[in-house]
Amino acid sequence: RVLVLSTLFPNRTRPLFGTFVERQTLGLSAHDDVEVQIVVPRGLPPAPFDRHSRYRADAALPVREDWHGIPLYRPSFLHLPKIGARYDPHMMVRALLPLLRGIKRNFAFDVIAAEYFFPDGPAAVALGKALDVPVSIKARGSDINIWGRRPDTGPQVVAAGKGAAGMLAVSAAIRREMVALGIAEDKIRIHYTGVDRSLFHVRDRAQAK
Repeated sequence: RVLVLSTLFPNRTRPLFGTFVERQTLGLSAHDDVEVQIVVPRGLPPAPFDRHSRYRADAALPVREDWHGIPLYRPSFLHLPKIGARYDPHMMVRALLPLLRGIKRNFAFDVIAAEYFFPDGPAAVALGKALDVPVSIKARGSDINIWGRRPDTGPQVVAAGKGAAGMLAVSAAIRREMVALGIAEDKIRIHYTGVDRSLFHVRDRAQAK
């Protein structure tokens, strides 16, 4: 039983946002021996920032829905635009812990799979510690190369890497960057992003042009 935790995930207003996480999650849930539920935290700001069109659209999304047959939850947490990134993991934990305790009563998940290193990773490690559940974190690029190098968020990224039971990286280059930050290499496995061959395949060059 896998609880997928990801701030990157499509919705009806942003159908292409984090489609790579969606495809991976649907592929995982297709295995007969795997059950999946999804938690997609949404950061919503206080007034007057909440009047921004993007935040209004996120606030209007359903809190609970089935996503291609998979239960999906969208809890909200307090986000402070421009200055609040460093606080997002803490705010996520405060908002998500009661929800995850409730989910765990009916869906005793074996692992929390955080699908982005910041803010998902630090929040997932804190939640896993509180719920006594191991955590996996996937590194995808900017979460390491940007958030992992900022003075206000980088230490949280490194601490999450040290606290995770295991990690995935989408390339060997990203793994090298993680190791350079101080994360143990032996805890990181490379997991390449898949390609949908029904959409992307070799064709005759002249015909395609």
